[in-house]
Amino acid sequence: MDEPKHEEVQELMEDVAKEIGYEWNDGDKPRRRQSSDKGSPKRSWTPVFFIIAAIIALSLIIQWAAKSRTSGQYNELKSKLEAIENRLALVEQKLQAPSNIASKVSNLESQVGGLETSIGALSARLDKLTERRKKSAGKARSKATIPRNSGKKIYRVRKGDTLYGVAKKYGIKVASLCKANGLTLKSVLHPGQKLVIPAK
Repeated sequence: MDEPKHEEVQELMEDVAKEIGYEWNDGDKPRRRQSSDKGSPKRSWTPVFFIIAAIIALSLIIQWAAKSRTSGQYNELKSKLEAIENRLALVEQKLQAPSNIASKVSNLESQVGGLETSIGALSARLDKLTERRKKSAGKARSKATIPRNSGKKIYRVRKGDTLYGVAKKYGIKVASLCKANGLTLKSVLHPGQKLVIPAK
């Protein structure tokens, strides 16, 4: 420490010690003044009151600063809490959406089930119409190709029959069998199909 500052500090300490009733000696240790000194002046409490007032003011300032800091933190926490509540509301809405989706999915599943039933009914109806068409086509062909009292016979195709086998069985040529039935040599026979057997 610088020498002038040290002297100032020492003088200040001596003054404070005198004010509060202590004497400053050369050993740098304050000593309580003897109260038996009749000539000593009365102590002044003014500096003590100023010190106490300063301490009280300092504590009030510290409390005010802490309170204002706490108030700022409170406002910050409040805004964060509001943000969390908003997020929670959004999450709740999203959680309710799957229940809506589940009901929509079940509706769609029931609609698909109804469509499958309709498709099944239409497929059965189509099969019946196809079968009728085949029957009527076979009847029309046989009526057109078989004149009455012409001596021609009708043969119902069985599993494993071929054009060659049927022609051989009736002793006719394969070409005449094909011509009478509107077939080619590469035509495939199906069980239940009716063939006109031409006269020899």
